[in-house]
Amino acid sequence: SNFAVLSAAMALVLAGVGVYQRRQQLGDQLGGASQAVLKSSRSQGEARSMAAIGDMASGAAHELNNPLTVISGRAQLMADRAQSDSDRKAWGIVAAQAQAISDTVTELMEIASPSAPVFEAIEPGNILKSATKTFLSSGHPQAATLNVDIEQGEAVPLVCVDKTQIEEAVVELITNAANAGGKSPSVHLSAEVDQVSGAVLLTVADDGPGMDELTIARAFTPFFSHQRAGRRKGLGLPRAKKLVHNSAGRLWIRARSGRGTTVYVELPPSEPGRCDTENCNAPNKTSSSAHS
Repeated sequence: SNFAVLSAAMALVLAGVGVYQRRQQLGDQLGGASQAVLKSSRSQGEARSMAAIGDMASGAAHELNNPLTVISGRAQLMADRAQSDSDRKAWGIVAAQAQAISDTVTELMEIASPSAPVFEAIEPGNILKSATKTFLSSGHPQAATLNVDIEQGEAVPLVCVDKTQIEEAVVELITNAANAGGKSPSVHLSAEVDQVSGAVLLTVADDGPGMDELTIARAFTPFFSHQRAGRRKGLGLPRAKKLVHNSAGRLWIRARSGRGTTVYVELPPSEPGRCDTENCNAPNKTSSSAHS
């Protein structure tokens, strides 16, 4: 009968829908698994890169420290003995460049293996204020013209972090933001609670040209910089990320070409009686936010 044919057709349609839904679910699961693998692979790749950089920096420090000390010492001696201002200046440049090489090796070692964190409960707004004050008194070319505003949301808890290291990380982010903003840069700093994870979220946003996807992907690679040659060594963001990770936090970037850049720093909130170096709640690394 027509009813039997219609029923059979409906059964086939429903079966097809079921198969399609199962395929969709399987596709979503595979897609999620693929993203998780990619994220894990990227994190493992970063960890391997940092380990390799640490080995390289340690080896470089061992091999270069003695010759650099000799070069610097002899250059300083020759500068003291120089008979003319031009000779004195030339030897001074040699000494300064030897010191610059030594400083770069030291920075690489600090990125790869920062000192162990000393945890304490800190007001997030104070971190932003202190970092801003440090930058403004740093002698940076744009420190005098930088426009900074700081905003703190309601009921933002204390964070359980190494105060010095997190402030250093934020100074690096402010420096990058100032460099991106041109002659009269503006930087917006904020502290708020992530309503999903309960973590504290610091942001550093600039009004610069932003970044494309390729630049964002390479932003944490040591010595990479999308700014014109000669500006910075490209160690600021890798160092900031490592310092944030050292306090069990996370750091990531969101940017679009022509629309500025925002850097996010997620930090673990402090709990009463649970924030010191021996007894800290800092291993709060499993946030529900899907960022790298």
